[in-house]
Amino acid sequence: MPRKAGIDAPGALHHIIVRGIERRRIFWDDADRDSFVERLGRMVSDTGTGCFAWALMPNHAHLFLRSDGTPIAGSYPNTVEARSVLCYWAVREFGNTGVELSKRLGVSQPTASQSVKRGEKIVKERGLKLTG
Repeated sequence: MPRKAGIDAPGALHHIIVRGIERRRIFWDDADRDSFVERLGRMVSDTGTGCFAWALMPNHAHLFLRSDGTPIAGSYPNTVEARSVLCYWAVREFGNTGVELSKRLGVSQPTASQSVKRGEKIVKERGLKLTG
């Protein structure tokens, strides 16, 4: 169960722990671990978050971060938008159901449905097309 959110003021230091459910692995292989480090690097660069240390184990990770202008727990609009578009296409173009999508993503069915609706709006507003 997640802990209650702490203070997240600019300049605050945070010890973040990411754990696999039931002590399961959070990294499949070295490439997956490298991808995590790459994404972490982009996130700290994009948000001005200081990353002072990290430790990556097969089933958990520790991060020591200092927040700047972006809250540590804040969502990242580009990631949310991309995920929403993919959810929309998965349902509308590939025929997946909301239930299948929610199981695959590990989210509730209402959350998956909300992502599909958000994705539909983004696709229509930007005129995005799925090509193959």
